[in-house]
Amino acid sequence: MQKKRLVIDWAAYEGQFDVNEIIRNALKLINARQLIVKKNHSKYPYALCEKWETDMIQFFLVEDPVINNTYIVVKGSQIEAIIDSLQTNVGFYYYINRDDEGSRIWYDIRHLVSYFKQHNSEDPYIELDYLLSCIALLFDTYDEEVFEVFKIALNSSDASIRSFALTAMHYLWWDEFKPLVEMVAQKDSEEIVRTKASNFLSYFDFPERGIFMENEKQPHWYQKCFDLDRSFSRFEVRYSTDLSGIFF
Repeated sequence: MQKKRLVIDWAAYEGQFDVNEIIRNALKLINARQLIVKKNHSKYPYALCEKWETDMIQFFLVEDPVINNTYIVVKGSQIEAIIDSLQTNVGFYYYINRDDEGSRIWYDIRHLVSYFKQHNSEDPYIELDYLLSCIALLFDTYDEEVFEVFKIALNSSDASIRSFALTAMHYLWWDEFKPLVEMVAQKDSEEIVRTKASNFLSYFDFPERGIFMENEKQPHWYQKCFDLDRSFSRFEVRYSTDLSGIFF
């Protein structure tokens, strides 16, 4: 069975359309049926999961508050044609410059890596956590350049970026990450970051890689990562403190 994540660029529709409705309509065009909807019914109703399927393929539309991104997971056989069809109707791309329509490109994972390396500074207009999120969701097997990206992120002067890098690594869960995580657990200057790294090490040998990439359930580490990331003021708290029951 093939599995692939498609990351949705909300900025492409900001202030114009309901992105979820665009995605739902695209799924209906390929004759997908909606089976289950689960969402956070608290004061902050932004965590969401919808399950759709055709005869051969399953789709999960996810608003994920831990990786802080919206994406579709496609699971099944011969999924390439279906993905091409979805990309015809939904914007899966990243703005290099959000003020310049001409600079808009499709998500190219190599571009995201090089863009992160060029802009891993304290520039407040560069959303490094968003870049890390996209990279973690779009890559699958071990990649040396991506490994270097996370090594850079874990050495950032911004503790929130170091913490978020650890969170994003849960969506890849490469064995090669373990020495980096061990170093952070021992030497990071922030207690919260050291705690997250120590937590990661405590269950590193029991991988559950992100939402729906291994099993259709909330991973065992999910709530812990969310709770620690909420400790940093730069991350907007849009979700309730309890994420249990949001995902299958």
